[in-house]
Amino acid sequence: MPVVLSFSPLRGKWLAALLAFSFSGAAQAAGVSAASYLGGSGDDELTGVAIGSDGSIFLSGNSTSAMLSGAAGATLKPGGGFVAKLNAAGTKLLWLSRIEAAAALKLSPADEPLVVTGHHLTKLSADGTKVVWTGADTGADIAAFDVATGGDLAVVSGNDVFRFAADGTTQKFRIKTDRSNAVAVAFDPMSGDVFASGDQNAGYGTCGGPWRSPFIFRYDAAGARTAKLYDYPGQAACDQKLAADSFFTRLRFEANGEFWVTGGADGGNTVLGRVATDLSKDNPALVGACFASACYGWKGAAAPRFVAHVNAGFTDFERATFIVGHFNKQPAGCSCDVPQDDGKGARPNSAGLDFVFRTSTGDVVGAGSAGWHFPVVNAWYPAAAYSPGYPAVVSLLDGELKTMKMATLLPGTGSTKAAAYRGGRLVVVGSSPDNSAFVAPAGQEAQAAATITALPAATPLQAKFGGGKSDGFLYIACVTTDQECGAPPQTEPSGGTATGGGAGAPNTAGASANGGSGTNAAGASPSGGNDATTTTAKPDDAGGCGCSMPGKTAPGWSCASLLAACGLSRSRRYLRRKSSAAKRVYSSR
Repeated sequence: MPVVLSFSPLRGKWLAALLAFSFSGAAQAAGVSAASYLGGSGDDELTGVAIGSDGSIFLSGNSTSAMLSGAAGATLKPGGGFVAKLNAAGTKLLWLSRIEAAAALKLSPADEPLVVTGHHLTKLSADGTKVVWTGADTGADIAAFDVATGGDLAVVSGNDVFRFAADGTTQKFRIKTDRSNAVAVAFDPMSGDVFASGDQNAGYGTCGGPWRSPFIFRYDAAGARTAKLYDYPGQAACDQKLAADSFFTRLRFEANGEFWVTGGADGGNTVLGRVATDLSKDNPALVGACFASACYGWKGAAAPRFVAHVNAGFTDFERATFIVGHFNKQPAGCSCDVPQDDGKGARPNSAGLDFVFRTSTGDVVGAGSAGWHFPVVNAWYPAAAYSPGYPAVVSLLDGELKTMKMATLLPGTGSTKAAAYRGGRLVVVGSSPDNSAFVAPAGQEAQAAATITALPAATPLQAKFGGGKSDGFLYIACVTTDQECGAPPQTEPSGGTATGGGAGAPNTAGASANGGSGTNAAGASPSGGNDATTTTAKPDDAGGCGCSMPGKTAPGWSCASLLAACGLSRSRRYLRRKSSAAKRVYSSR
């Protein structure tokens, strides 16, 4: 992966660049190592992915095809779903089993697939030959679930939060969230507490409601709610002119207790730009972020995304950024530099990261989707073709969420439904539409492909679109170094934050039942909105957005070179700053 220089006045940047050049002979990161369609003559999609302890890749999905990528598959239970296992390279289908409709997928501590099948969780044997158990009926479709280290299961179904024993049936608690849209759940590996998130309809008639208000709740082992973030009623948001639809979509913990949240908003007048305990104050976590405060006051944006790292006390975000895409061919580093409408549809749109992971080098890698365009920074595919259906995107951010180091669209794709990271490798899956008849909008032909772009791979399972309205897609990429990605991943107690060639975090992220990025897209902000001058973000080289503009690219330099120059020292400083993982105490730089 080439290096992106950030021309910020921060001390040491130029020294880092010089050192990077001197280490240009270091081993380079591999980038994309495999990609493939997975489908048949019918309509197909991939909805979940997990990486096993030996590096093998497990997939879940749904299909109306008789065969998938040439494999008929054993029928375990009647229905349109399936679970499959690939080799670590992603080039060979080891087995495929047909089950009921299949959504999110995770692995048990013994690498047995656990998959959402409507109102139930279903557990398969590690070889995919039998159903081990079908869990309790939760009374509604399961939106998301998580697996504790000891095998317990946390489930969000309807607007209830469940905790089950490892048998999927023995219920330890069931709690009503009393919120209109609960969509994500996760175990804290340090405390064993369960966290649930989503949004509620928080309408307040005098300022244009109803709108969506985000929440995160924490529950102890007995099911008692012990803390919350946000969850503001309509009047509180209205009084601060923060009535934009805002929501949390996914929660994820690293093995060391680092807590990541993703979500989004339909406008800049969002509670997500404010201190969680005081909506009158701009959140300092966003000052200096790559997309600081998401440009308060924008309107007409469908749903720019939000990525945040929650502090150890669960009282606010320690660091955060919005991810905003727009229609321009080559956008500036921050989208608030771009007019809302330049006559060609240049405005913020649904674009961002739903799944984020801390890499072994201390960076943050994410995967998501884009409504149309996405910032392209030293991309794997700088001229990637666009397609209808929210094409998939991947981005690499620094650990402080201040700089976008790499961003790319993935050609031939549609909406990202799930992603997993382990041992330096990122796997992204979803659904690719048949865009063979796609015609680019007038004036934007250079930004789109009139025909579908083949997924680039040396040995794909399925090189061409199979038929029907959609196929599943699969991308596998190394996002750290060849040395780390080339070896089978090992469980890393520190959750993947070790320097050098350490293994990645064992956690994987499933898909929520409401699909990939963009499914929560909303219209224009209903009213009001703060003027852009109210943000606390400080102007800099980017022209007022609080992030550094990407500089010139040196194609011969590698990601490993940058790590040798400054990434490893940053990571070591990061580790020295941390207290013991058991206490989950983190200090800012």
